[in-house]
Amino acid sequence: MSEEIIFPKLGGYVTDPKDFIGTYNNKRENPKGLFSEQIFGPKNDYQCSCKKLIGPANDNKVCENCGVICSSGELRHSQFGRIKTIYPFVKPTKKKKLVKILGNLSNVLINPDRKEVNLDNKKYIALKKDKTTIKLVDSLNCKDCLVIPFRITGIYSLYVVLKFLAENMNISKAQEIFEENCISYDLKVLPPNLRMYSFDSNKNQLRNSPINKLYTSILNLNRLNTPYVENLKNDSEEWQEKIKIHLKDRILDQDIVEDTIFNYDSQSFSYQRNINNIYQSVYNDLSGKFGLIRNLILGRIIEFSARAVITVDPSLEPYQIGVSKNILKTLWMPYFIHYLTEYKDYDYTYCFENYMLNVDEDEFSQLFDEFLKWFYK
Repeated sequence: MSEEIIFPKLGGYVTDPKDFIGTYNNKRENPKGLFSEQIFGPKNDYQCSCKKLIGPANDNKVCENCGVICSSGELRHSQFGRIKTIYPFVKPTKKKKLVKILGNLSNVLINPDRKEVNLDNKKYIALKKDKTTIKLVDSLNCKDCLVIPFRITGIYSLYVVLKFLAENMNISKAQEIFEENCISYDLKVLPPNLRMYSFDSNKNQLRNSPINKLYTSILNLNRLNTPYVENLKNDSEEWQEKIKIHLKDRILDQDIVEDTIFNYDSQSFSYQRNINNIYQSVYNDLSGKFGLIRNLILGRIIEFSARAVITVDPSLEPYQIGVSKNILKTLWMPYFIHYLTEYKDYDYTYCFENYMLNVDEDEFSQLFDEFLKWFYK
């Protein structure tokens, strides 16, 4: 009896670095690869891979034979996949949040370009006595702080200590880092139609998108490190137990140094470098003069466009837009005048003369800041 094939689900995990499988004449998307129809949706509208399900009548049905959903081919423009990494990484969009919590030393610690420096130096997490603040320090001696005596040399060792603080000591700041996914094992994969192969007419061959190569590098790293998953789990538990013993017995002047942690940190930096490059690649495709946003917006009639200089800001919600205060002053001038006359009892004529004709910048800025605070309340 043949073994039942388990296909990945829509939006599931990409696990295989091979994009295509089969012979040259019968090449098809790898169900577990970066162009999987099972993960990202069907190539053809309302048609599964094996053509058992065809037509809108079977909309949103998953084929039992090939595991592909029968739906619109537009899915491949919007459906994300995921990659589960063996080692943790810092989300580039959450880097500022992490630095805000842990201090400027963390900016150096999570930088893969400074891997050798980080591996040769030692850092620790210090906890203030009121347990409301944590920060990275470079010494076991820290006034008015409890220093966790586990030597941190990279992202994985940082993850181990933060996990201990969050789970064993219930430190809110450490819990906040995990709740906001600042450190994660889950990497989103862009929909295939946003990172397609292109054809190089000069060489008469397909040209792989750079971002595909970066995803493939991470999948290859996963394959190399999969045999060590159990070791990672056991070592992490052992190290957290050692931290617990050191704190219980007040052994705070001797740091816990593990040889294997250096290798784990080194591997984490390899993941981090690729993931940083993925985010940078997306940023480059969207922003700048030749980015997607500027290409789509230039040439359109847009009031207050600031010459359509739009850049990406991942910290904003989809319904938000960031503009300079000078543009905001122009856009919101009617609301500002309304605020001054209705809530501050300013005279209409005075407002018109002083804030629309002859602007006193110092006075205007102070009043406008007050208006913004009032508005957002």
